[in-house]
Amino acid sequence: MAAVSWFSPRFRSSLGAFVAAAMLLAAASGLADSDLSWPVKGKLRGRGNKASLNLSGIACDRAEFPKLCLVIDDESQNAQVVIVRDGELMAGQTIPLIHDSLDGKPLELDGEGVAFADGFFYVIGSHGRSRNKKDKLDPVRDAAKIAARTRASSQVIRIRIDPKSVTNKGDLTVTPEVDRSARLRPLLLENAILKTYVDKPLSDNGLSIEGIAIRGNRLYAGLRTPTLDKGSPVFSISLGAIFARDPPNPQLHMLQLGAGRGIRDLASDKDGFLVLAGPGSRKAGGFAIYRWDGKATLTLVKDLPEFHDKDGVEIRPEALLPLDATAKGTRLLLLFDGSKDGAPHVIQLGE
Repeated sequence: MAAVSWFSPRFRSSLGAFVAAAMLLAAASGLADSDLSWPVKGKLRGRGNKASLNLSGIACDRAEFPKLCLVIDDESQNAQVVIVRDGELMAGQTIPLIHDSLDGKPLELDGEGVAFADGFFYVIGSHGRSRNKKDKLDPVRDAAKIAARTRASSQVIRIRIDPKSVTNKGDLTVTPEVDRSARLRPLLLENAILKTYVDKPLSDNGLSIEGIAIRGNRLYAGLRTPTLDKGSPVFSISLGAIFARDPPNPQLHMLQLGAGRGIRDLASDKDGFLVLAGPGSRKAGGFAIYRWDGKATLTLVKDLPEFHDKDGVEIRPEALLPLDATAKGTRLLLLFDGSKDGAPHVIQLGE
């Protein structure tokens, strides 16, 4: 039997009944449109093909539902197709992005952000020195391992998926095109401010990218760290400098997000960007969403409340996805680190 495309009209026709049921469930439970958890059908996968607990980025190819999207888990070498319908996420096929290894063991991309523009998805690694959990790595004895991990995470991946090759279950009938580039790291090392932090450990305010957006044929990389007195850095360059040989034309933007806050995700929206701000370190601190015009204007849109899992444990937002515009404002989907399937949660931003 031939594969059925995910945007087939007969699958669209069932959405009305599903959304109506979701609205009734929300009303019965006392939830508002701005406070909805969405289920995930299928399995989102993380390290070693296990259930994902570290979703860190999502982007989609279109404004309308259903959306063809890509998610990443920062402990995996893969991305995964996700179909986002109004009320649920459908987990689809995984796509290998890198094959880096050391002593026969796979190395993490440490993928931290996903963007979509002009027919391509883009996934960005943290470009930072890997975490030294429990101080197990000695900077001299383990120099080769540290360097290999850093190389693996210092990549930008470009993926082209033919929408017609995606079935209604998120499987692919045609292998996507995957290109890799390591050209961003040398440009970071050339920047007068950032070069000091590129090779520092994260515990010492070392550089770590957590957001990516594409706009006007430029790549914008939002940094969680370093957090600086002048603000949180966004490093932008010509996209053609990453996947071609165009001049980079680098620019460094500083966003005043509050003391100790960094950029936890970045998304293109309307005439600029949405910025998910949160603590640069693992210390306590609040999260918020800002709008940024890409130049000098930064506006606080919403201070986020604390979110908790079913056991009452606090969970922290790691990724945001603009869903659509309603009469009440913009709906966003948040994904959370440390929660199975990212605990998808919808919030409303007033205009």
